[in-house]
Amino acid sequence: MSPGPRVSLGWWMGSRLAAARRAWRRRLGTALVIVVLVATVAGAELIVNSQAGHRELITEQFDNRHTTATRFVEAYVEQILVKQRRLGASVLKGRVSVDRFSEIAEQNLFTSAILLDAEGQLLAVSPPDGKKLGTPVGMRYSYLRLALGGMSTVSDVVTSTSRREPVIDFAVPFRAGTGRRVLSSGYAISDTPLQPFLVGSLSTYRTANVYLVDSGGTVIASDMPDRVGTLLERSAPALVTTMQAQPTGVFSDGERRQHYVSGPVKGTGWRLVFVLNTDELYETFTTAQARTPWAALFGFLLMALTMIGLFTRALAGRIQAEGAHAQQEAILDTAGDAFIGMDATGLIIEWNIAAARLLGWARSEALGQPVSRLMIPPRDRDRHAAGLRQFLDTGIAHLPQHPILLTAQHRDGHLIPVELTVSRSQWQDTWRFHGFMRDITERLEHENQLSNLALTDSLTGLANRRAFLDRLDQAHARSRRHHTRLAVLYADVDQFKGINDTYGHAAGDAILRDVGDRLRTLFRTEDTIGRLGGDEFAIVCEDFDASFEDLKERVRQALAVPYSFRGQPILATVSVGIAMPSITETAGHLLERADRLMYEAKAAHRS
Repeated sequence: MSPGPRVSLGWWMGSRLAAARRAWRRRLGTALVIVVLVATVAGAELIVNSQAGHRELITEQFDNRHTTATRFVEAYVEQILVKQRRLGASVLKGRVSVDRFSEIAEQNLFTSAILLDAEGQLLAVSPPDGKKLGTPVGMRYSYLRLALGGMSTVSDVVTSTSRREPVIDFAVPFRAGTGRRVLSSGYAISDTPLQPFLVGSLSTYRTANVYLVDSGGTVIASDMPDRVGTLLERSAPALVTTMQAQPTGVFSDGERRQHYVSGPVKGTGWRLVFVLNTDELYETFTTAQARTPWAALFGFLLMALTMIGLFTRALAGRIQAEGAHAQQEAILDTAGDAFIGMDATGLIIEWNIAAARLLGWARSEALGQPVSRLMIPPRDRDRHAAGLRQFLDTGIAHLPQHPILLTAQHRDGHLIPVELTVSRSQWQDTWRFHGFMRDITERLEHENQLSNLALTDSLTGLANRRAFLDRLDQAHARSRRHHTRLAVLYADVDQFKGINDTYGHAAGDAILRDVGDRLRTLFRTEDTIGRLGGDEFAIVCEDFDASFEDLKERVRQALAVPYSFRGQPILATVSVGIAMPSITETAGHLLERADRLMYEAKAAHRS
């Protein structure tokens, strides 16, 4: 009878041990399930944040274009106001006849212009209208009242009485011999660079619209010319209603959702508005990119739940680690910036899809390869190798604290300007380096385009007044510092108004371009040629080693050749004044003296 209890006790102990093992497995399974669920929630949050951040980045890039375009409009307005203040201070400060004022207005390409005294009475008007002289027009318009009070202002859209088209007026006060005066000039919107520039700034988008509106909501410039001069509320009521509540956001026009950004133009009562269909705005964020991380996360969850019942605790931990790594790669592959990981020896350990797209190397080709061979230009490889050797020898790595600009090399050899952010992390007993790179080619090209537009005359391609005056100051300073000869030429097309009246403004523009081309071929590349406005040109000659007579004859022969417009020869002459600085003469006085000499030459004998 004794074996019975021993068997029963053994069975009981075995059953208790089996029960303990089953309980341990249940606890382990529960723990693994909890771990998997927590990891899933964390991964989902990472995906949501990553996708939201990607959308915010796309929106920010579009909004940055609006900021850049707004700065261009502000620079254009300031340039016109500065030009008019200089014109008033230099040319209109004395008594000016009605005919002379009209000639000045035409030379400066004003659509219309008026000159007021301190009381707001009309002293001169262009186009000429003798009946209006002496009338008190200054207090009729708010922008003229501000100018009479001493503030340079810009008007809302008005309709030109002479050309019957939308114009904008720029009014500036200045001091004359008899007191304060106000010069107000109008520009036809079609004659300004505002509309072509604003349209060009969004040319890469198919569904984008741009509106520059005045304080009353009238459209000054737009990619749809038929809306210029009309109220924005009539053509886009939903946009206006939404924009009154917040300057940036999303609205629906009944057919589609659209993202918009608006903001004021400093120094004016205007606002600039950019609008883009949200489908196009986020089209780079494809359906596959949106779903792939979630598919990867769901696959990870399913895989983890399946492996719980098949593997041991160690294997389950390994699977969890591998799943986390796969999740990290999936998240990084949704990033718009290139992500590159490097170990302490300079070999690539991480390479996302954006890096493959930017540099041309597939992930399978890049992993395990030296960073220097795949993306660093040959000229920079020695410096990279020296920095890596210093880190291996000393453990010290000099990492930039902020994004830096540098040049990367594509697989086919062409160079790419990029913005790089670098960090490092400790892994086991060594270090790993991580970098996010962004292609800034388009941003640099856009900045260069803005710089060129701000400093280049749109008709001739020469330096505009602002750029020319800056280079004149620099050349004058170099001449005084190095004791070299400096010459300034001031040129004006004779009877240019008659050419416009006889052959049309298109012919006048063609002659101005031809004059610019001839001057460009006549002078050296180190000389500066500029169009100061209207039919006036100026040239700065540094290290001038020729005689005035030789230079005068070369200019005369080059500019005296008949011009041609649409096969029709046009005879036009150019009067030129040439001056060299005296010991104490400033650059501005030198240019004024060349201007006076030009007018003396014009009065004596044209050409």
